[in-house]
Amino acid sequence: MGEKTKVTGPASYFPSIEKKYGQPIEHWLKLLRGLKDMKHMEMVNWLKTKQGMGHGHANALVGYLRAKSKYKSPPPNQVLERTAAGRAFTFQVIKVVSIAATLALWGGRSAGFR
Repeated sequence: MGEKTKVTGPASYFPSIEKKYGQPIEHWLKLLRGLKDMKHMEMVNWLKTKQGMGHGHANALVGYLRAKSKYKSPPPNQVLERTAAGRAFTFQVIKVVSIAATLALWGGRSAGFR
């Protein structure tokens, strides 16, 4: 006797999305794949304003796509590489100064007091 596993997370919205908007989930995911340069909330707002979708349904589709694909936020080092050279340099200087200040505060030790 096969027990059905209850669907949780963003995919739990899929049956109601298909029923309410009359399109299969793949239709919405295909549209969202064309917006790969947008951030999460930009995609959500696009679905809401351009497609007339409710916030919960839009957020579920975007969350599902980003969790299952390459549309996740890039790692910090990739973001740093995309910034202007001056900004990247500023970030690196601040990071080095912060590390130096921390080491000076702790007298070069990683933890503990004298």
